[in-house]
Amino acid sequence: MALLTALLHLFGAKALAVLTVNHNIRPEAESKGDADFVSSYCASCGVAFRVHTIPRGMVKETAEKRGKGIEEAARFLRYQAFRQFAKEEKLCAVSLAHNQNDQLETLVMRFLQGSSASQGIAFQRDVFIRPMLLIPRADIERYLRLQGISWRTDATNSDTQYLRNAIRHTLLPALDGVYPGWRRAVLSGAEKSSDDNDYLEAEAGKILWEKKGEQGLSLPAGFFYALPAALRRRALYRALTALQTDSRFPYTAVRTVISPDFAVSGRLEAAGIVCHIKKDRLYVKKQQKKATETGFLGILTERGKNCVLCGIVFAVNDDGVLTCLEPDASARAVCRVSLPACIRSVQAQDVVSGPDGNPRSVSGLFSAWHVAQDERCQIPVVQELAAAGQPIVCVLGSLCGKPDWIEKERKL
Repeated sequence: MALLTALLHLFGAKALAVLTVNHNIRPEAESKGDADFVSSYCASCGVAFRVHTIPRGMVKETAEKRGKGIEEAARFLRYQAFRQFAKEEKLCAVSLAHNQNDQLETLVMRFLQGSSASQGIAFQRDVFIRPMLLIPRADIERYLRLQGISWRTDATNSDTQYLRNAIRHTLLPALDGVYPGWRRAVLSGAEKSSDDNDYLEAEAGKILWEKKGEQGLSLPAGFFYALPAALRRRALYRALTALQTDSRFPYTAVRTVISPDFAVSGRLEAAGIVCHIKKDRLYVKKQQKKATETGFLGILTERGKNCVLCGIVFAVNDDGVLTCLEPDASARAVCRVSLPACIRSVQAQDVVSGPDGNPRSVSGLFSAWHVAQDERCQIPVVQELAAAGQPIVCVLGSLCGKPDWIEKERKL
């Protein structure tokens, strides 16, 4: 509402066209009420207006297909509608109302997920522009009140099962209380990091991989490992993008491949990709897997004995605490577990005990964490084999940059 009002003041009604998207994932009265509210305002201002209605159930189907959660699927479909609208209306730009609060939430969320500090919301990308990205939400609401304009709030914005909402309602207020200047500091740091990233990306673009047919892409190993680590990492990601891989190549694998130690006849297979050194060249190619090469499983039967899966060392110490040791990291205590215990990849029928004691599917847990479908097979579950029903007592999401789920009786 604030963006539309400001654009009306600047350009007038004839220069604008408005699209609102009804995702049909909330009750009909609420989502249709939002569309009617915007329609009424546009009619009073003489602005061309259209509603794009997504068929009920399509967002859920898209989320299941893409494996990235309801929010991502809704965004994907919404932006499809925006692009089509811009094309049909011959618009020079699509203005979106992201504000400074959205930017801060995104930066904090991506930091917690292990992404680059520069990967905030862009002011402009393709046809999309975000004129209000530097304006705090409090100023936007004050502007509307001064104009005498009301607005509506999506009821799902208060649902803290979504990560962004949990950050907005829990973490950010806590930071405000502890360190009042953090917002300006984070925005300044992200701006500087973005400038650095632009330069590094430009330099990485100069590194040209050689196509080698079935051998994939290659570079001279000596040249590659003489590059600074930041360029090695970006060059490897560019190769993975060029291969159009379906799965996410885990960062632990990236870190292994770009390490100079890998240059000594190294070989790594992960997420359908093979990286190896041959005749002083680094090769990156897609892996041809047999249908049977899926999943992993290991069993811990004695305290103090190790089980190695996917390059991670698991053990149960004398106190009955499960620990895991990743490459180039310190051993980490996870939870209490009874032996024998099985550590394995997730299966379609797996369930855990929810906070209310009722069963909850692990796939539903992954959806709440926004875990892509192709990443789910990489997240281990811990199952107690001697207990009644052989329950899953832990889901080790932290090994893939997600939260851990631990049964409350097993927490440390």
